Amino acid sequence: GYAVVGEAYAQFLVAEDVNIDVGRKIINSPYINKNDTRMTPNTFQTAILQGVIGNEKESGQWRFGAGYVDKIKEKTSERFIPMSEVAGAQDGVDRGVYLVGANYKRNALSIGAVNYYSDDIINIFYTEARYAWPLKDKVDLLLGLQYSDQSSSGDELLTGSDFSANQFGVKAELTYRQAAFSTSWTTNGDETDLRSPWGGIPSYNSVQVQDFNRAGEDAFMLRASYKFKAVEGLSAYALWVNGSQPTDPTKSAQDEYDFNLQWSVSTGSFKGLSLRARYAVVTQDMGGPDLQDFRFILN
Repeated sequence: GYAVVGEAYAQFLVAEDVNIDVGRKIINSPYINKNDTRMTPNTFQTAILQGVIGNEKESGQWRFGAGYVDKIKEKTSERFIPMSEVAGAQDGVDRGVYLVGANYKRNALSIGAVNYYSDDIINIFYTEARYAWPLKDKVDLLLGLQYSDQSSSGDELLTGSDFSANQFGVKAELTYRQAAFSTSWTTNGDETDLRSPWGGIPSYNSVQVQDFNRAGEDAFMLRASYKFKAVEGLSAYALWVNGSQPTDPTKSAQDEYDFNLQWSVSTGSFKGLSLRARYAVVTQDMGGPDLQDFRFILN
């Protein structure tokens, strides 16, 4: 067991829909996020400004943020420790992360970018664009593009030498009534694995067990989901991801199969209750037996 105060912060209203938060709190952004797979999230010691300007359906809406993150409390930890230490820097190195980002959304279009800079540790840039087309007879098409770029910074105290990594991804999703079918493809640069030390990785092909973020690895996913009309709040999905042979010859191509069944109550006395069963199988061309992962979650 463990016990710790994860969130305790002050919020200052600067203007309408613009505020500054100072203290320990959850941040949910592409590379700094709660990643709450253990039912308690990552939380962060931070000073951050966030705001919203405009109307999405009229001239468009801007969401923006900028700040400094000093420390992180990982999911099952009782301590807040420097961001650089969690990233894997040398002993005694204490660095935080500066972040700045913005997102523009107008009707079916959404486009945004964010940059994370940790002095002498790493610089991470992420951008994503999405557009949704309503077709006909309750059929909708969503297309997404994403790009991540990572590189060493300053005195290179993370690895002791220069490094760089990148990933490009594309996604398409078709929905019809209660069903949705999606596919995505990601490709990684050949030099270094894509890193995500302060939360879950935002890759389209990051799934229940694997992130498919290895250097030189291409990944392709097929996914199908369905919302049952007979039982309100009941949904299910199944997916398959194939990852190619990475640059490292000691690692192999791999596949992951995920199955998910979830029931969420949205009305009545039990509003807010959810039950979720998850099962995953990971197979590799070499490297031992299959990995199986089963989770049952009650909220």
